[in-house]
Amino acid sequence: TIRRRVEEQNSKRGTWAMLEFSTLGYIGKLYKSAHLPLLARFLFLFYQEMPCDWLMGHFRELMTQREPIIFKPSLFQHMGMFSSFRGTYNKLKDKNFE
Repeated sequence: TIRRRVEEQNSKRGTWAMLEFSTLGYIGKLYKSAHLPLLARFLFLFYQEMPCDWLMGHFRELMTQREPIIFKPSLFQHMGMFSSFRGTYNKLKDKNFE
């Protein structure tokens, strides 16, 4: 499924920087391998300013992809209750996951 979606996007005229296979945070995001060094530098520069899952939208826009490309149904689901924020719990579930 993921490979087919990538091929579909590559056959379209517009460029893409990030494909989303889940709407939750940083779960299920796909980047082009050529963009990974840029993404790593971007996250390293700004991770103290805001969470990485917030930064990914800024990175996507900087790479000239204005709108998210989200595929449904979601292929990934958040498991567990622990959050990356200290002392908090995460009960989020992707409503598009089947």
